[in-house]
Amino acid sequence: MSTDKSETTDTPAETTEADVMGELSPDEMVQLNALRRAAHDYTFQVGQTEIRKARLIQMLNSTEERAQTILNAAAKRMQIPEGTAWVADPDGKVRLQPEQPGA
Repeated sequence: MSTDKSETTDTPAETTEADVMGELSPDEMVQLNALRRAAHDYTFQVGQTEIRKARLIQMLNSTEERAQTILNAAAKRMQIPEGTAWVADPDGKVRLQPEQPGA
């Protein structure tokens, strides 16, 4: 692997003939262009993944808010004082949580 720090850009800076050191071979150009396209495609996919992630987080937040609304209404219906710790078992039974010492 070369350690030179030359840049490869799609739009070369203005140069003079004296600046030209040579040319990439056709095979190098084909490979380089394929890698540029691949990098562009990966960047696009990462962006799409980030958008999907943001949407999933919104859906998760909405789901949690809806669940909390149901739990708040149930606590009110059962006259559980606000701030009281309780849990709903998978079978639907509601149980008060014992107070934690030092809490």
